[in-house]
Amino acid sequence: ANPSAEQVSIAATGRGCPYCGHPDIAGMATLCSACGQPVVVVPAEQNLGVPTFLPGRFHDAEGREYPVERFVARGGMGYVLKAKAAQNTPVALKVLIFDSNTNSQAVSRFQQEIDLLRKLHDPNVLRLISHGQEAGLFFFVMEWVDGHDLRSELPSPGKPGTQVDFSKALRWFEQACEGLSAIHRAGAVHRDIKPSNLLLRNDGQLLIADLGVAKRLDDGDTGMTRTG
Repeated sequence: ANPSAEQVSIAATGRGCPYCGHPDIAGMATLCSACGQPVVVVPAEQNLGVPTFLPGRFHDAEGREYPVERFVARGGMGYVLKAKAAQNTPVALKVLIFDSNTNSQAVSRFQQEIDLLRKLHDPNVLRLISHGQEAGLFFFVMEWVDGHDLRSELPSPGKPGTQVDFSKALRWFEQACEGLSAIHRAGAVHRDIKPSNLLLRNDGQLLIADLGVAKRLDDGDTGMTRTG
């Protein structure tokens, strides 16, 4: 049977199956008991105390499939999932959060991030692979980084004795500058550079991530740049 209007509403908010809206998905189930589609659970502690259900696989505009392995994190605008591409290549999916605060401006900003990433082909900027919609949710696919972010390398209250080697810090700085220069050449400014948005691969390569609040230099003041 076709889902009711109420089930469609539940699906859109993530409170039930993202495909059919069935609200009785128990615990960390990976299949909807009503329609059999795969789902992935966003833990309640990552979502203002409310568990959310996302598709367990995504298909891009070309029909390529990306089965989800696990939930990774929630950011300001989107959920990050680890998935697989062809030949079991690991990839990251960023999925636009759909809740009561989602509006046309949020969708436009998400699309702007995709458009900017499509222009960027730099070894120090996280690479866009593809994008699309799944069960009405906007998403894009990025390369997966085996490593960690710069925040974990820096001194903090929990790591008072941490020292950063000067030559290593200089290399990070140079790579960040290269990535930012590429973003500027593409006609934008990042506007949210911080250690957690600078990813370090295990081979030492630094990549700039999260262009969700970047501003296009030719935009003027559209109001879209006030977040962040």
